[in-house]
Amino acid sequence: MRSGQLVAVSNHPVRMMPPLAVAVTVASVTSADPDHFKDGAMTSGENAGVRFQVNPGLLATGAALAGIGSLLGLAGLTVSCVALADATRRWVNARGVPPGELARAQWARARAATVAGASAWRDGSAPAAAHR
Repeated sequence: MRSGQLVAVSNHPVRMMPPLAVAVTVASVTSADPDHFKDGAMTSGENAGVRFQVNPGLLATGAALAGIGSLLGLAGLTVSCVALADATRRWVNARGVPPGELARAQWARARAATVAGASAWRDGSAPAAAHR
């Protein structure tokens, strides 16, 4: 295969490939053998010695810190919710009228306004300012 030649992968249809897929030359620098430098794809065992390695101590430390941070965040959220609930309770108690009684009074006013509006609409009576 020459450099610059269009390539179609056997398990991937050509119509799905980008229009200008160009083959590139891959050279390995892991060997001092001059015959090892070849054009083309790498063999499957060429980089077999390189593995993904994680330091287990650092991973455990990171997980522990994340857990501690989550617990601290949860504690902060709990304290904030308690403070808001306490403030709401004090605000409701400071008002002279309980919330249920206030809601009933507002509902009665809304119902009376609705009945008055419907009655005025049926009777055709409108305020004088509305007729210009």
